[in-house]
Order: sequence, then structure tokens, then C-alpha cells
Amino acid sequence: MCMKNNMKRASLYVLRLVTFLVFCLVLVDGRTQQSLHTETVVRERISTLIRDINSRGHHEVDGLKVWTRSLPSDEELDEVRGYGEAAVPVLTDYLKSEDARERELAMRFLGQLGGSQIVQPLRMVLLSDTSPGVRQSALRWLATAPWELASPIIERSATADVDQKVRDAAKEILASHARK
Repeated sequence: MCMKNNMKRASLYVLRLVTFLVFCLVLVDGRTQQSLHTETVVRERISTLIRDINSRGHHEVDGLKVWTRSLPSDEELDEVRGYGEAAVPVLTDYLKSEDARERELAMRFLGQLGGSQIVQPLRMVLLSDTSPGVRQSALRWLATAPWELASPIIERSATADVDQKVRDAAKEILASHARK
């Protein structure tokens, strides 16, 4: 009789364990699906914002096509801030765009997000972007990140960047931080 009770208990335990594991799998799958959906929505929305902001800067004057820099509105900045960490991988992808305007907007949005999450994407820009102007912009936004993470990268730019203007910009950031 005791053996039968132990078998029943063991069977009940195994059944509960299997039920719990199935529940966990369903829960994880649901969260994964939700995460994929959220990433897709964030990616599409940021893509639309970048395209719309850039298109606002296109004009025609006396038959000449001109482009002026167009900045995101406060509402657009707030929207991207609202995406939080979910926006970082999307914006990081834009840092590799062939269009410097898209890279600049991605950095501006990252800078508005702030925190340690922006350090590595901006470091990548400083190490690999061919445009000195884009690298200078990356320095300015990087300076808004936690200083203990940003300063070694800025110091490297101050001594090792191939462009004198980028080195000077990095030195100025370091000097202004030292004055604080």
C-alpha cells in the first residue's frame, strides 16, 4: 500500500512538473512573440521618423534642390525616448547607414536616450565612421553618457583620431569636463 501511495505521489508530482513546464514554455513563447512584435513596431516607427524628419529638410529654391538640416520635434524625441532600450538596436543599425543625415539623427536620438546603453554604439562610430563631422557629433553625444564609461573613449579620440578637428573636439570635451 505504501508503495502504491508513493507511486501516486510521484505520478502527481511529475504531472504537476510537466504542467508547470508547459505553462512556462507558453509564457516564454508569448513574451518572445510580443518582443518580436515590439521590435518590429519600434523599427518601423523609427524608420518612419527618420525618413519624415529628413524629408522636411528638402526644398527647391529657384529650380535648385537644396537640403537643410531638420531637427526632430520635441514630440518625436519624446516618442523615441518612450521606446527606451528597444530603440537602441534600431538606432545602432542606422549608425551604419550610408546617409550621414540618418547617422546624425540616430546619434541625436541615442543621445536623448542617454545612459550607458549609448556608449558602445557611439564608440563604434568613433572607431569606424569615415566622416570627421559625424565622429565629432558622436563625441558630443558620448559626453552625455556616464563619464566613467565615456571618458576613456573620448581620451582615445583626443590622441588617436586621424582628423585634427576631431582630436581638438575631444580635447575640448575633456577640458570642459575637467573644469566642472
